Amino acid sequence: MRIAISGLTGVGKTTVAEIVAKKLKVAHITFSMKFMAEKMNISLIELQELAKKDHNIDKKFDEIQLKEMEDKKNFVISTWLGPWLAKPEISIWLTTENSQRFARVSKRENVSFEEAKKYVLKKDEQNMERYMNIYNIDITDHSMFDLELDTTDLTPEQVADIIIKEYKNKKR
Repeated sequence: MRIAISGLTGVGKTTVAEIVAKKLKVAHITFSMKFMAEKMNISLIELQELAKKDHNIDKKFDEIQLKEMEDKKNFVISTWLGPWLAKPEISIWLTTENSQRFARVSKRENVSFEEAKKYVLKKDEQNMERYMNIYNIDITDHSMFDLELDTTDLTPEQVADIIIKEYKNKKR
């Protein structure tokens, strides 16, 4: 079982993937650039700036994820490039209103709404640019996804249940 959940910053992919993995009793792979930045004791934006100049940062990051996927076999992965890296049985793209993304990041990072807005938009732009430059992946092209789901008016539990139902339907 390989499920990939992706989406822009603040759409809820990690929260939803944790629920899906728990309900399906499989591993949740969630190594993120945020964790990498914490390990390096720098901000995520600083790491993003470094990655912009040094593509080996993204490549190393993706190697770590690929190794974890190889080790786990059955998993739910929640990362931007998961659908391209994981060769999943099902790929889901989550969306939500920008104001909700900014509010979630504001709360999570303990910053003002305006700071979160600036941060989210910059991070999204940098990631899109790097993924196109490094891998020739256009993450705005969702043609490969099995399901695009707007999480704006749904709880994480509801989103997880929809994903599980979609996965089970696809397996039939």
